[in-house]
Amino acid sequence: IMIPLDMMDPPESLFKQVMAWITRLFWTSDMIASCTTGWVRKDGSIERRFALVIRRYLMTWFLLDIVVVGIDWVEMNFNSNTGLGYARIGKAARIFRILRLLRLLRLFRMRDVINMAIERIHSEWLVIVVDILKIALMVVALAHLIACLWYGVGDSGSGATWVSEQGVKELPLEYRYFLSLHWSLCQFTGGMDEIRPHNMSERVFAVIIYVFAFIMAAVFVSSLTSSMTRLHLITSHHSKAFAKLRRYLYQNRIPQALTIRIQRNAKHALKEQQHFMPEGSVELLALVSEPLMIDLRFEMNSPVLSAHPFFARYIEACPHVMRKVCHRATTMMTASSGDTIFEAGEIPSEPRMYFLVTGTMQYVSIMGQVHNMDAVDWVSEACLWTSWMHLGALTATSEVRMVAMDANAFINIVAHFEHHDFDPRVHAQAFVRKLNNMA
Repeated sequence: IMIPLDMMDPPESLFKQVMAWITRLFWTSDMIASCTTGWVRKDGSIERRFALVIRRYLMTWFLLDIVVVGIDWVEMNFNSNTGLGYARIGKAARIFRILRLLRLLRLFRMRDVINMAIERIHSEWLVIVVDILKIALMVVALAHLIACLWYGVGDSGSGATWVSEQGVKELPLEYRYFLSLHWSLCQFTGGMDEIRPHNMSERVFAVIIYVFAFIMAAVFVSSLTSSMTRLHLITSHHSKAFAKLRRYLYQNRIPQALTIRIQRNAKHALKEQQHFMPEGSVELLALVSEPLMIDLRFEMNSPVLSAHPFFARYIEACPHVMRKVCHRATTMMTASSGDTIFEAGEIPSEPRMYFLVTGTMQYVSIMGQVHNMDAVDWVSEACLWTSWMHLGALTATSEVRMVAMDANAFINIVAHFEHHDFDPRVHAQAFVRKLNNMA
């Protein structure tokens, strides 16, 4: 804000001097920090080797930083030697005004910062809103820059200028700024007649800005339209899906009680999908390399599996095995209140062990014993170690998320590794002996 505003000769103040020193010291220290800051490669790894970091910095931002920071320190030295502001030193003042505008090149570095911030937003709706706000801020920022340049052109010329003809030179800074900003914003909509160029330099500048503003206005409108369309599609897609579901249930004469349950379950599933997006709906994950997918699924599932003492020890002793298990043998499942996961007496065709992540469930044994399950509980471990028939029914008593481990996939993965320090077969034998003793 303040760099272009120097074109309007704002009065000197303690605040302005303090902010100039803070900015000068910040960007100088940023050059030092850039020499020791790694970067993320295209494959997702972080490069921290000092020689490569230095080389990349020298080939990218170093030249810009040295020019910008150098101008800051030259400005400080010039002020200390003359004791006068740049606007009062004639020809040198105009040169330093132009050089100070080079500081705006730092804004190119803000693109990476903004992208990193957007990457941390998990809501598609919020990302679109941020895009709209970004477009609005870009319009205001461009208008601010153009307004300051327009005043600088009018103030630096000799003879008749719009500044002298309008008699605004001695008016307060606020009036001069908003008058220039008004002219600048009007260029995006076709210009204005209240303020007109009065010499050749102003005329050339006005023509260039008019063409530039015409193009940028078209770009901003198209980007804004695209963002608003995306926002509309997100909401309309859900509305159409629920309308289709209601029509289907009505045409098939589904009872009202079951219709309500189905609709509530669909709403819950959609809500869960927004908060915990299923992997299959993320198309870009199909392009991610398999080693990175193994890392991703291990980071997602290992904290859940660690609630079980055996898997906590297995992850610590044989992480290479458990990385494969998390990648190939586990899936995330959701269930609504009242959903039955398995019935008593059922021999599962695809045996699984279940780890509860969120919500509550209830296990009712054949003998009528009731066991309530909370987060970090697990059930049906016997499927991993022996042929099994469920001796009870498992039902969700709230909206739940759980990790299901495929027993067959787990056995196949474990069987392909040698185990020296920690052998799962020892735990399996002890578990089966315990089952036999209970029988």
